[in-house]
Amino acid sequence: MMKYSLILLCLYSIAASAQDTLRFSLPDAQKQFTDRNLLVLAQKYNVEVQKAQIIQAGLLPNPNVAIQQGLLARKAQVNDVVVGAFGQHAIMVQQLFLLAGKRNKNIQLAKINAEQSEYAFYDLIRTLTYSLNQNFYDLGFQLRTLAVYREEIQTIGKLVTAYKELNKDGNAPLKDVARLESFQFSLQTSTNNLELGIAQNQADLRTLLGISTNIYLMPQIDDAALEALDVRKQSLAQLLEMAQTNRQDLKLQESNVRFASANLALQKALKTPDLNVLYTYDNAGGYTNYYHGITLSMNLPFFNKNQGNIKSAAMQTEANRKYYEQSQLDVTNQVFTAYNQALKTEGLYQNFDKTFVPTFTKLMAGVMEGYQKRTISLVEFMDFVDSYKQNIEQFNTFQNNRVQAYNQLSFVVGKAP
Repeated sequence: MMKYSLILLCLYSIAASAQDTLRFSLPDAQKQFTDRNLLVLAQKYNVEVQKAQIIQAGLLPNPNVAIQQGLLARKAQVNDVVVGAFGQHAIMVQQLFLLAGKRNKNIQLAKINAEQSEYAFYDLIRTLTYSLNQNFYDLGFQLRTLAVYREEIQTIGKLVTAYKELNKDGNAPLKDVARLESFQFSLQTSTNNLELGIAQNQADLRTLLGISTNIYLMPQIDDAALEALDVRKQSLAQLLEMAQTNRQDLKLQESNVRFASANLALQKALKTPDLNVLYTYDNAGGYTNYYHGITLSMNLPFFNKNQGNIKSAAMQTEANRKYYEQSQLDVTNQVFTAYNQALKTEGLYQNFDKTFVPTFTKLMAGVMEGYQKRTISLVEFMDFVDSYKQNIEQFNTFQNNRVQAYNQLSFVVGKAP
């Protein structure tokens, strides 16, 4: 908890003189996302809104009370009783009784609605978590590539300055200076394009984390955790079963079938008229004084038996069943595709020489030293620098593609496999 508190402190303590940098792990980002993402917080309220509708559906209709008061200020004799000024008054109390279980059926619909809001809430978290993980790793590997670009720009920049001085003294040809400057410009262009992508990922990630300030985000990738990933530890059958259990959007589709069935039951119940019970007290306005009476009223279902709504609800139930079956098929195919993609990516990774980057980095240091000692030419040096840049960029892209394949598999399964 202290760790998360420090993170939140970093998020909201912004220096006025310079842009702050926030380094954070994926678990840190996921915690911040859950606590601060505005869409998640809004959907939480929507869940409570739907739960409140369950209470509303269970409430009985309010009784209706009417009071009748005579307005003529005169004496009158009614039924041998003298009624004074304003003496005539009547009271009527009416209550509606819902028949055929309509109240319970409305409660059932409200409960399914509340379930659906929860399914939508957790599916929103699943979708946004996928985007969060995607942006986290995209940005993390982009920053690693950017570090290589900047290092090479700095190195080439020093060479450009040195060669210009040598050219002034006549010790270096102008074509070498031009070649170096052209290579420097190419690196700067590549760096600028990369920084544009980084800026977009920075903005997307700040939005997901609920950060409105101009903090520079620096994801800290856990290489050991990525190394431990292995899709081969679980079978396709296990992942398919996991998806059927965990996919909230699939549960939402299933609840649509139950909602349509419950609505069909309600529409059938609505063809039964409700009962109105009216109690009347009349002081002196009827055939007898101090009259007490009760009235029962009900519509006669001769013409409107709710036939259209019943048929519509029945067809909607069948349609929702087909939608649910289609969703199950979609989920199966999504898992199958993501699983195969993860297998292919993992196979490439397992066959990849893990010593490639350290070896290439050592070679780069050796080439730099060789160039300084003039044992290799400028052209050879520039070719190796460009090759080093491309290989590091490709390696970071390959690592990102691998983790994104696992991220996609987690998304379609509904849970980290």
